Amino acid sequence: MGYDLHITRRDFWADDGNEIPKAEWLTYAHTQPNLRVAEADEVWLSPAKGEDWPIWWFQGTIDAKNPPDSVIQEMAHIALALDATLQGDDGEHYDTNAIRSDPHPPSPKPGFLSRLFGKSQ
Repeated sequence: MGYDLHITRRDFWADDGNEIPKAEWLTYAHTQPNLRVAEADEVWLSPAKGEDWPIWWFQGTIDAKNPPDSVIQEMAHIALALDATLQGDDGEHYDTNAIRSDPHPPSPKPGFLSRLFGKSQ
């Protein structure tokens, strides 16, 4: 079992209608340096930090299973570019407004113990 993220134009990713057309997705993917289109229209995302990660088009949404934070960040950029939203399996929306206002948001602040003891967790 896993947890999927979905780039979608729907109010809820599993609903019908308002699809991202596969042709639009592949056209976009072919123009992006961090996306690689392989055989059978399989797309791999190469985040700035981390290993390549598969993302796929399925019935009008673009999905990834158990993506790490670096892939989530890149998927948020893709959602903005495709005039879509980023949703989790339960329909929760990831905030892409922060990316819209600052394409390179600052790193999170160190946790309490790091600040208290002056070392990274």
